[in-house]
Amino acid sequence: MHSLAVPSSPPYNNPTWRNGLSLRSSSLPRSCSPSVHSTASCRQTSIASPIYSRCWPCLRSSRPPSSPSDSCRRTVASSKDILDAQRFNRRRLVAAFNSGTPGGREVELQSPIGPLAIGIALTIIILVGAWIFGRFSPALPGNWANGIVITDSDTGAQYFTIDGTLHPVRNQISAQLLAAGPGLDRTTVDSSTLNDIPRGPEIGIVDGPAAVPAPELLANSGWIACPADDAAHVTIGGEVPAGAAIGGALVEHQGTTFLVAEGRRYEIAEADLATVRIALGWEANEITSVGSAWLDLFDLGSPVAPWSFDGAGGAAEMRGALTTAQLGTVVEVPDGQNLRRYLVVAPGTLAQITDFDYQLYVVGGGAQMGNALRASLADIAELTVSTDRFAPADWPSTIPGLEAAGTVPCAVLTESQGQTHSTLIQAVPPTQREVVVAGGTGALVRATSGGALGAIYVVTDAGIAYGLAGNEGDVVQRLGYQLTDVTNVPAPWVRLLPVGPTLSVEAAWATVPLT
Repeated sequence: MHSLAVPSSPPYNNPTWRNGLSLRSSSLPRSCSPSVHSTASCRQTSIASPIYSRCWPCLRSSRPPSSPSDSCRRTVASSKDILDAQRFNRRRLVAAFNSGTPGGREVELQSPIGPLAIGIALTIIILVGAWIFGRFSPALPGNWANGIVITDSDTGAQYFTIDGTLHPVRNQISAQLLAAGPGLDRTTVDSSTLNDIPRGPEIGIVDGPAAVPAPELLANSGWIACPADDAAHVTIGGEVPAGAAIGGALVEHQGTTFLVAEGRRYEIAEADLATVRIALGWEANEITSVGSAWLDLFDLGSPVAPWSFDGAGGAAEMRGALTTAQLGTVVEVPDGQNLRRYLVVAPGTLAQITDFDYQLYVVGGGAQMGNALRASLADIAELTVSTDRFAPADWPSTIPGLEAAGTVPCAVLTESQGQTHSTLIQAVPPTQREVVVAGGTGALVRATSGGALGAIYVVTDAGIAYGLAGNEGDVVQRLGYQLTDVTNVPAPWVRLLPVGPTLSVEAAWATVPLT
């Protein structure tokens, strides 16, 4: 047993006393009950513990004793007192662990039901998603063994199936030509679906096009070709510059000069070049060097040169203001702001001549016929006017205006009333020869020459023309077109483009090995 030390100061000065070391009445000995003992005189009951070295009944009194020896005597605690004190201490510890800090924020325990429910919901979602993916993931169709294109979604590789074998196909157009008909079935699966299917060698037309333009993106006219050295710079699918049209151009190829106008090229002999340029007012205009491919875009016309009228100088048998007229005489008739010119071609007969014809006539045989005669509409009213043209019939109808300085003449493939022909615009000189096709566009054209129909070509945005062979209607449909989508163009325009391999069903199947 331990002897209890008496505190050196009153217990009410001890903070432990003031901060809650109050004992429940159920834990105190009966002798300490306030109903039995007064605060003035209390019998001392001590607890054999240094912690409780104080007068037991004083703990329950309303006022602590004035001194340690005041009406308190030392006694030895019983076993029951020690047991009660230990139980009390245990209850205090348990209460301290289970209760919050006085004046602090209580943190309530979270219910486990919420997180558990969320976890169960996520598990269900994952399982349902996996089931849906497995249920609806791409799979091979029932007819996959022949004539369809299968794309590996993992690698992007494409295969064409023949007799249950996967053949890598070089390009989509080859696959369309290998198909059983114009329609081509396609499907996409993952690599694992194809693992157990046998593989064959690569098939398809070598260097064939990967794709062809859609029908609505065909640009079968509006092509522009500008001379670039001895070749041409070609643009397909672009916009033709507004306001750039010109009437003609003087060009030169291998020492020969040509007038290009109204869709034709007219040769001008070296001996006549200076005279023609002066007569038509072109002495200050430059002559552009061009290649034969560009020059061939224009049909060959009659040579341009000073000309004469056969039978000039014969009697014309005219009256009135035209009494002195002879065959070959030029008659000028004012008509408001305009001036009509006629040539006396027979007695009592006139033929109207154009400005172009007149300028080359007066520097030719007309120079010997003297000045033109003036007459009124009344003077020629009773004369016969012939519709014949006594100068070459394919010459330009007017004196064409040429390109401005610093520009070059460019040919434009123009469509009018279902027919295509070449016209002229002026443009900045190109820096190099090349073929430029607007992305996604192209053309589907048939080359024509002298009225004869040639092969059909499909032009891709790579600037390459691929000829079609075999059954044209079938091949055109396999490419996604109709024969009505084809436009006839002069063959020289097609010859400006690099040509790729011929596209046909036979050419595609020729790449498939015999089994």
